[in-house]
Amino acid sequence: QEHVGRQGNFPHGIVINTTADYFTLGNRKRAFLDIALFVAKFPEYREPLIAHLLSTKSRHWDKKVRSLAADSLRRMALL
Repeated sequence: QEHVGRQGNFPHGIVINTTADYFTLGNRKRAFLDIALFVAKFPEYREPLIAHLLSTKSRHWDKKVRSLAADSLRRMALL
């Protein structure tokens, strides 16, 4: 968070940091379905986010995480 504000090297960093704060990311469902979709609207982050969901979260040991990843990917496909 401090790096984003001081350096300014992250595209849309302040907007993302403001939206994806501690409280919104603390709720796993909201993090996957709302915040991830918000971040994916920025082209710079869309492909890496999708790649992470496919390569890591879709293989997660927790069924709820896999389900949230699939739902998040479904929503991102509509972008």
